[in-house]
Amino acid sequence: MRFAVQLREHGVLTLPQGLRRRYRYGPGDFFSLIDLDGVMVLVPKVPSVAKLASEIEIIRQGAGVSVDALLQAAREDRHGRAP
Repeated sequence: MRFAVQLREHGVLTLPQGLRRRYRYGPGDFFSLIDLDGVMVLVPKVPSVAKLASEIEIIRQGAGVSVDALLQAAREDRHGRAP
């Protein structure tokens, strides 16, 4: 796909609405801009904490462990008791 975007005042670029909806980009999302000798590549950045939290949630759900059970095990582990 190819889209035309216009550089506006203060260096602002607006991503086309179709792309924002398709990939669920919104205000505050971060991107890396890579300059490949004049060819610009815009890459979304996923914050590490959000990515890790998402991965942990997928594992938790797959294991069938409730959030309450996970928190209880963490409390017990922190206090030196076996879960």
